[in-house]
Amino acid sequence: SESGKTETALALAERGARFISDKWTIVDADGLLHAFPVAVGIRDWVLEYLPRMHAHLRAAQRARLRVVRTARRPMVLLTKRPTRIGTALESQLDRAFTLASRLSLRQTEVASVYGSPQDPGRTPRLTTLAMLTTVSTDEIRVRAADPRWAAERLARSGEYERRTLYELDARARYADPDSGPSPLAGVRERERERLCGLLDGVRVLEVTAPFPTDPRRVADALAKCC
Repeated sequence: SESGKTETALALAERGARFISDKWTIVDADGLLHAFPVAVGIRDWVLEYLPRMHAHLRAAQRARLRVVRTARRPMVLLTKRPTRIGTALESQLDRAFTLASRLSLRQTEVASVYGSPQDPGRTPRLTTLAMLTTVSTDEIRVRAADPRWAAERLARSGEYERRTLYELDARARYADPDSGPSPLAGVRERERERLCGLLDGVRVLEVTAPFPTDPRRVADALAKCC
């Protein structure tokens, strides 16, 4: 989360790559990629680096972003003489403005901007996997990585994303201690082994980059290695 995955994917699409999906992508047993039906979240600041996307925004979307930018300006008054109430209010307002300044687009909208066909018959194969990690330095690095390392990281990420399910399972077993072993036991290990099989023969890259940053820099570094 918050490592720049969406921004990097859109920057790659700006330079001609095909956009498939955001946040999650399904990889089937044959190693083919499929879109996951979830909206694409786009932060307002990144539009500066995405001219094709910016040009295709609807009038209502542009107006909304202008309103949020205008509404943010009085917030500087809260920071001139900080108080406990003022700081709390600023925090709440900042969160509200951040959410309001994020556009939510359908995958088909994003694909149409970049001319990416949403055709199940033209599903591409997974050939390269880039693992993106946020670092505190301004340097962007791309290097080859071990597929087993990537499989472990992805399995752990999947376990984290399903944390609410694990919590519900634990509560259910607390209420009914005789319900038997949890079907979730060992899921991460099984997923890691399946991922190791899927990544066999796939080129894995570890990408370290600051965030936020101009995503074109990350896309350029990736393109040089692909």
